[in-house]
Amino acid sequence: SIYGFFSKDKLINKEQTPISSYLYSICVHMMNTVNTQEKYIDISNFRYKFAEKHQTFGGFIQNDSQEFCRVLLEDLSNELNEVKTKPVYRTFTNSDKKQKIEKDEDFDKSFRERESSIIIDLFYAQLITAFTCQCKEETYCFQKILDFPLLLPENTQNINIMDLLKNNFKPEIIEFESKCKKCQ
Repeated sequence: SIYGFFSKDKLINKEQTPISSYLYSICVHMMNTVNTQEKYIDISNFRYKFAEKHQTFGGFIQNDSQEFCRVLLEDLSNELNEVKTKPVYRTFTNSDKKQKIEKDEDFDKSFRERESSIIIDLFYAQLITAFTCQCKEETYCFQKILDFPLLLPENTQNINIMDLLKNNFKPEIIEFESKCKKCQ
């Protein structure tokens, strides 16, 4: 929640965390003007600092809001990352006999040893892709995500989010060049 962001104010300073700093000051200003007659809040300093780092968002052309949100959340997460000394990146293999849930927990733990921020806690999800060979051997791919696009059908009448999610996560048959370690 926003309170979690405000509790990180000791981590925020203009030199090391410019995006977080400007966003923090905008939020404080908004909270202070809730019951006032002020009709707008000047966000030009935030916009300038953000465009300085991400030139795609400079100028006055229209940008994709989903892309902006993703880039903003990545910046905030990087700036507010509480892990200062990151351990060596570990790769996970399917050679052990751990169950999917154990591998999922191991991946999450390893990720959080390198990345720990209020943004990770609130916005990141973990996606597991399972690959199943004809011999029923399963391998998994784990990925942390901020978002994933859902494809809209041409006819969007009477469509709901559950239909979109079911369509996105339905099984697919994929032809691979590599061979299964179990059956070759």
